[in-house]
Formats: sequence, structure tokens, C-alpha cells
Amino acid sequence: MADYLALIANCLIMGEHYSIVGEQKYLNLIKLSLDKLDIEIEELPDLLTHNLDDFKGKAKYTTNLFIKNISSTQFKNAELIASEIAEVLSLATCSPVRKFGYDFQGEGSMKPFMGQLQYFRPLIDTHRGDLVRGFLEKTWPAYHRLKNPRNLNIALQYFVLSQMSGQPMELLLVVSFVLLENLKHSFALQQGYPYIGGYFRPHGATASKLGKAKGFKELLEQMFKQVGMTPALQSIIDLRNEIIHSGISSLSRSAQTTIYDNCQDIVREYLLRLLGYTGQYYPYSTPNAPATI
Repeated sequence: MADYLALIANCLIMGEHYSIVGEQKYLNLIKLSLDKLDIEIEELPDLLTHNLDDFKGKAKYTTNLFIKNISSTQFKNAELIASEIAEVLSLATCSPVRKFGYDFQGEGSMKPFMGQLQYFRPLIDTHRGDLVRGFLEKTWPAYHRLKNPRNLNIALQYFVLSQMSGQPMELLLVVSFVLLENLKHSFALQQGYPYIGGYFRPHGATASKLGKAKGFKELLEQMFKQVGMTPALQSIIDLRNEIIHSGISSLSRSAQTTIYDNCQDIVREYLLRLLGYTGQYYPYSTPNAPATI
């Protein structure tokens, strides 16, 4: 039996418990249990003593994740869980959190990692370790169950990319629209709608009896309704059609930003509801005024 260590990048969080390094105490440790495994997430102390602006926009090794006292037969499961925790933390932090290496029983590996550490409008208060722990405990079980059927690891990459700092608004909008397409597509497949001739069709449709194609808006409305949401979508769809077909929008920057903010708000709430989260979170458009699910 030994501890498994995963190396995590681009994750800025605070702890719930103190650790002692030399003569210093750091609030950098989160302890939790997932899938009957004892897990500790330890933020590297140097991140807590520097200005965050020193790290923004850079790929940065930030975090150690320990899965305590496992056997060699549990190694593959530990690798999977560590990767999934990193993916869920990318949702919480809105940063491209990645597992890039491991060490276990004297063996290990590291891979080059990419992505720019982000700290702008996170989904929850990542300065509170208890909230980070609660977020993982609430969302990881559903994420683990839905990751493959809903391609959620891909969706979360789009989610983070759609908020990447320093990018043109049109590009952020395009990535947001691709995220909606991705979520809509995996939802339709999960519902069993046949995909024929480039469109999803009603149940029972065949190549010889196609039935009416299910459009983007119809499938999105069904997808949101399944989790109890009825957002207004027309302005998002109109802008999506304009940018996708022309590469540019005739709307003012202010109007584009309003639609972008609304799209981000909708996606945040949807992902949280899909993953079974309850509690406070920050909408994109009101980062200082939490909402509650």
C-alpha cells in the first residue's frame, strides 16, 4: 500500500486546513473522500505568498493531489479519479486545470502541459477551501457517470476556452456557440434521436422515413428543460447564425457583450444543474452577486 501522487497544473485555490512547511503554516490543504478513497489536495505554498498576477496567463505547476494508501490494483482507478478531479476543478476555477504527471510506488511520469492559468470570474469562491471541497463532493459523482455519454471533458475544455482572456469577442462567442453545439449533440445522442442526413430526427425515423429534422433551438430547449431551465435563446441563436455564416457581426460591441454574458450565465447554470450541484455560485454577468441553485 502506498500514496498515489498526481501533479496538477493551472489550479488556483485555497485550502480548508493548514499544513506546516518548515516554520510556516499555510492554508493550502483540502481533505475529502470520493469513491471510498481518502484524497488530499495540496496547493503549493509559493502560490500563497506571491501576487496572483505573477502567474496569470502562464502554464504553472500549482497543486499536488494525493490518493492515500492504495494498492497497485487501484492504480488505474486512481489515475482516472485524479484526472476527473482536475477536470471538475477546471469548471470551478474557469482555468485549464490539468493532471500532467504522477508518482506511485517509486515509478512515475510527467508530460508537457499547456494552457494559461486563469483567474477571472471563477464559478465559486475558490478562496474558501470548504466550498471547493463541497463542490467536488457534490459534482464529481455525476461527472464520473456522465463524462463519457455527454463528452463532458470536451465540453469543459470549450467552457474554459470560451472565457480565455485577451481574445477577440467574436472568437469567444464562436467557442461559446461550439460549446452549446457540443452539449446539444451529446444530449440528442443520449436521448436516442437517430442522426440521419446530417440532422437529428424523431424517434423511429429511418433513411426512407426521415420525419421532421430537430433543429438547434428545439434540442437546446429540450436539453435545458430536462434540468428545469427555460432560458430565452433567440438572441443567442441569431448572433450565432450571423457570426458562423459571415465571421463577423453587425451588432455593436456592447450588444455582443450582453449576449455573450447571457450565454455564459446559461451555460454555467446548466452545467451545475446537470452535475447535481446545489448552493451558491457566481453567474458570469454578476461576479460579485452570487446566485443559488
